Amino acid sequence: MKRKRIRYIGYYDIPKSTQNREFSPAATNFMTYLSSVIVEEGYDVEIVSMSPTLGKQPMFGNFVNLSQHLSLKTFFSIGSCNNICRRIDIHLLRLQMFLYLFFTMRKDDVVIVYHSLNYARLFINLRKVLNFRFILQVCEIYQDVTSNIAKKLKIDEYSIFNKCDAYIFSNDLLRDKIDPEHRLESVIIYGIYKQNIPAKSSFNDHKIHVVYAGTLDINKGGAAAAAAELDSRFHIHILGFGGKKQIETIQDIINNHHGDCELSYEGLLQGEEFISFMRKCDIGLSTQIPNATFNDTSFPSKVLNYLSLGLKVVSVRMKALEVSKISDELFYINSNEAKDIAKGVEIAADSISKSATILSDLDKSLHTNIRTFLSGIE
Repeated sequence: MKRKRIRYIGYYDIPKSTQNREFSPAATNFMTYLSSVIVEEGYDVEIVSMSPTLGKQPMFGNFVNLSQHLSLKTFFSIGSCNNICRRIDIHLLRLQMFLYLFFTMRKDDVVIVYHSLNYARLFINLRKVLNFRFILQVCEIYQDVTSNIAKKLKIDEYSIFNKCDAYIFSNDLLRDKIDPEHRLESVIIYGIYKQNIPAKSSFNDHKIHVVYAGTLDINKGGAAAAAAELDSRFHIHILGFGGKKQIETIQDIINNHHGDCELSYEGLLQGEEFISFMRKCDIGLSTQIPNATFNDTSFPSKVLNYLSLGLKVVSVRMKALEVSKISDELFYINSNEAKDIAKGVEIAADSISKSATILSDLDKSLHTNIRTFLSGIE
């Protein structure tokens, strides 16, 4: 029997790809995991990427088979030599995406769209001319995260919430806010459940290794500052990506650190290099502003990434986490202040984790839920 194809739209690239396209490691890992689950349930998945190249030279699009039933489609990108090129590139990529889907999709094809304001209007318009089964994957409401969004984009965001046939949500609170009456089919996926990882390794220095991996946003910080509150048993590693000023700020904090706890910036690690490094660590940090508006509906993907890599997790207390099925495995702190983070780290260091069993159960449940969910959408 021929396998049904599902298209999965998002910003995606292969780690260390020669095309050097823009993507979020967390989102890409999430898409890779969900794609693998869908493939295991008997479907072919074609990831269609909107990612522009970060290089200054044009890059042609291509079609790559990532595995037997998983493929990746990318589009021509003119390069990011200056701001004008970047703006043109965004519009060009939208046009290519629209035309590609318009000419290749058939009636009742299933499309999963990873929610983004950059192409929300594109899919609102596409629904007007094509009859396809539209699943919207919502991990956060962007206007809750930042106020620096144009009024038109705010309208588009809630408009696309009402144009889809079904949802994939990253937490229960998002479903209650966007679809309070649960009128449409939906499935909740917190993040990556599968522990497909190498054996635990070590830095061989008898220290407890603590890691923060993510955007180098000072508002989500505190991780580096916590080193001043910890003793010589600990080593804090900062991994992540950010602008030049953000990297310089982290490096300044490290250069001015004179405490007993070691503190280092490891840069941006990806793919196997990232996994190998994380498997040497013991505790992962999820630190951000506790009372931020987006905390009511946002589920930090790094929490599941840490757990899936076998780390204990110290996290700022958030409602979306507290009502989740992994809540009991987390070590909560009430602020992102250095002293609170350090206290959470010390408690986690002396505790035992059972996350492997919980994640295994969630992974098995997800396969069942996805099978039922997709069969109901077709």
